[in-house]
Amino acid sequence: MKRVSAAVFPAALVWSAALACVQPAQGAVGRGTEWSRVYPAALESVFLAAAAVPYGGAVLGGFRQDDTDAHGWPVVGDAWIVRIGADGEVAWEARLAGRKGDAVMALAGTSDGGFLVGGITGSRDGDFAREGGEKLAPWVAGLDVDGKTRWLRVLPGSGDSHPFMYALGETPGGGVAALTVGDLPGPGNGCSGKGVVFWRISANGADVSRACPGLSFEPSLDYSWAVMPDGGAAAAYSDGGRARVALMSPEGKLVWDVDTGGDSASAVCPLPGGGLAVGGTGPGGRPRLFALGPDGSLVWESDLEDSGQGWIKTIAALPDGLFAAGDTPGAVEGTYNMMAVRTFPDGRVAWSAEAGGSGLEETAAATCLKDGGCVAVWATLSRDGDLAVPGGEPAPEGGNGRYQAWALKFKP
Repeated sequence: MKRVSAAVFPAALVWSAALACVQPAQGAVGRGTEWSRVYPAALESVFLAAAAVPYGGAVLGGFRQDDTDAHGWPVVGDAWIVRIGADGEVAWEARLAGRKGDAVMALAGTSDGGFLVGGITGSRDGDFAREGGEKLAPWVAGLDVDGKTRWLRVLPGSGDSHPFMYALGETPGGGVAALTVGDLPGPGNGCSGKGVVFWRISANGADVSRACPGLSFEPSLDYSWAVMPDGGAAAAYSDGGRARVALMSPEGKLVWDVDTGGDSASAVCPLPGGGLAVGGTGPGGRPRLFALGPDGSLVWESDLEDSGQGWIKTIAALPDGLFAAGDTPGAVEGTYNMMAVRTFPDGRVAWSAEAGGSGLEETAAATCLKDGGCVAVWATLSRDGDLAVPGGEPAPEGGNGRYQAWALKFKP
């Protein structure tokens, strides 16, 4: 995760959402893309997370706003999960809701074919029923292969700051590892002030423990987190205008925290052979993509000099390299297009591409499918160009208008 426009996501906490059956609208197909689809809501919709499905396709998550929510309550926002096939068509969708705003921010598959889903809630009722507690809280849920909720757990106190759920993953023992950032939930385990909380949750959601590795900063969707194969975690973030990357053990202890240069680090992904792929921005506002070894040392850095200005916001690993996506300035001032880069294992660029319309496109997450194609998601204000939909109208210049969730699949 993921650099997300602050003007959009916090508003979801008081938004309304209801879910009619989503009918994705097929957009134009640009260079290097297989399909482009918009998944509209009556008012607004946004994807914030994506995870590939071993048996094909992907599961996407975020929030949507219609006239009423899953329970028929007005003026609330629903956490939204959509399972798509490799062709972008909807296989099923699910939502979780209370009377306030709720959203999905992280997704991961489980070994039995189900899913882990996590996010943020402002509700205390409906699917997020809880006694008292803070205004905003992170939550984690387990879903089966058909999107039915097995269990849901609202995690304890997170204060008034946005308790962002950054990453989820299944641990080797079958439990759950989750990372949140916000007001730390009281004393104990080294937790105080604001910073990172490393949660360990049992496979059925019944037992919860936490550790605070000592990374303290304000919550921001400019940062990225990943659960490692051993159950530990990695973080890419910025401190004082410097890009930093940290590694945490399965017990939630800080292993290392290194200054990697550059202006920001906003994407991180475990590499199949060990180490981390990291993305962000470098000198001159250009996108930056590089790899670190298991000890945090620099292994390689891609040459993205021809990519223009922009930043890498999400990375997905493939057996033969990386897929990275982010944003780059659009032709209209104040707008952005989506950029994508495919690399070989040593960081050499295989190809790069750009997609968008006359409005604002931003990228939040990406995942690579069983067929080798990769899907990038977030939201769009465009109704033309690569986001053209039947009957759509171009968004006003400058990016004003309503966001709609979109996904774009790049060819292998």
